[in-house]
Amino acid sequence: RYNFNAAKFIGITDKSTIGIHTSMGLFRPSDQNISTFEAEEYANGGASSLRGYKETNPCRGLRKIQFNFEYRYDFSDSVQGVGFIDMGKAFDDVWDFELRSFYRSFGVGVRFFTPVGPFRVDLAFGESPIIHFGLGQVF
Repeated sequence: RYNFNAAKFIGITDKSTIGIHTSMGLFRPSDQNISTFEAEEYANGGASSLRGYKETNPCRGLRKIQFNFEYRYDFSDSVQGVGFIDMGKAFDDVWDFELRSFYRSFGVGVRFFTPVGPFRVDLAFGESPIIHFGLGQVF
């Protein structure tokens, strides 16, 4: 399994930042004649990837590519607002890389910074409106 993650943050003002994240992966079973378990495949969906889709999103495969874009605004030292766009897909065929076939979602969120770390709430729109709760930032 090979994974690549990269993130870049660009300060716009004292209170606002743009975040850009990409994640790519390739799973190569050691023997092509064996079948893989569903949990070994990549999946795009859920609170940490494509927030407009459930974790049970049918987008699964041996390869994945994902992009997350966020605009973060600090309302105070303990509250941050986020607007985001996510896109990506998981696939098997190396030639199945068409941008128009990517899953896309967008939404807004709030981060509450606590002594144990950020608590987040995201309202995302993709397949259908969905609310995700989580700890930490997505990236």
